[in-house]
Amino acid sequence: MHSLSLSYPSALALARKDREIVTPNSGFVKQLELWGELGCSLIDAEGKEKGRFAAWKKVREDVMRGGEEERNRARVRAMASMAARFGARRLKSEEEREESGL
Repeated sequence: MHSLSLSYPSALALARKDREIVTPNSGFVKQLELWGELGCSLIDAEGKEKGRFAAWKKVREDVMRGGEEERNRARVRAMASMAARFGARRLKSEEEREESGL
């Protein structure tokens, strides 16, 4: 984004030109949008963190400290496990149908 002076939507469109499957997660999207809004710089003219970045960073630290990140990871693991079980069940059902000639 910085070296090509692109906004987030333009950078995403460029990435998807070569690889349509590019789908950044919502947290990363928020980071990139903030990065673009801050002019691809997190530090102000006085050498301090820009206010909006400092505020975002504090919220992120609070989330991490609160364990929300780990709860989200646990949810993803549970959903992946459930999807794998459903897929295995479906595969077994299809195999049984083929064996019975249906």
